[in-house]
Amino acid sequence: MKLGCLTLGEKVNKQVVLANDSLLDLSFNLILNSNPSLDLKDLSVSPLGEMKLKSCGGSCKLQIQFSPQQHIAPFSVTLQAEFKGFFHHLLTIEGCCKGDDVHLDCSQVSFGAMVQNCQTNRRIVMMNTNDTTVRFHWQTQGFPAELLIRPVKGYICPGKDFPFEVTFTPVKLSDDIRYENLSCFIDGSPLIKLTVTGSCVPPSISKEVRLNSLFTYKYKCFMSLK
Repeated sequence: MKLGCLTLGEKVNKQVVLANDSLLDLSFNLILNSNPSLDLKDLSVSPLGEMKLKSCGGSCKLQIQFSPQQHIAPFSVTLQAEFKGFFHHLLTIEGCCKGDDVHLDCSQVSFGAMVQNCQTNRRIVMMNTNDTTVRFHWQTQGFPAELLIRPVKGYICPGKDFPFEVTFTPVKLSDDIRYENLSCFIDGSPLIKLTVTGSCVPPSISKEVRLNSLFTYKYKCFMSLK
């Protein structure tokens, strides 16, 4: 039975009939054998466990549901009937789930309070847990002029991490700078979005500069009195 390649959130239900065509009534255990084992939330067969079927056509219906909650590599599991230590192969079930195989290590980057016209960099990492190489491309057309990300496009090999450098150079004074839904397109995977936050404060005047200005002012006043 081929369940196909599903994406996260998809679900498929199948039904099969288990029949006893022998001349004897049978009592056995119905076992789902997988290596490595699959979570019952992802793949379930009902009923499992102790079964009894009458001879000459006694039957029951089995419900098979594949509703993956995570990325699952292609698998092949067997449904077996166990009777006094003897295992009889009944059915092979195959499928896989292509999940969110490419993602960022964080969905939001905070630069905090930054001085006007100063520049700061942050590093984010994109991870590819897919089995194939994927290409990416940041939609920089809608990026603000004070925000830059490098590289803009490229590819990531399977099982590898890829670093990006986000550069922020605030120009306008603001207590709350927020750029949401900065998008990166990934071949064969859902769109990745990033949020960047921060604030822009004016440059501070050092104590030494203020004292020098005060001294100059007092000196000029003194000279004018003379």
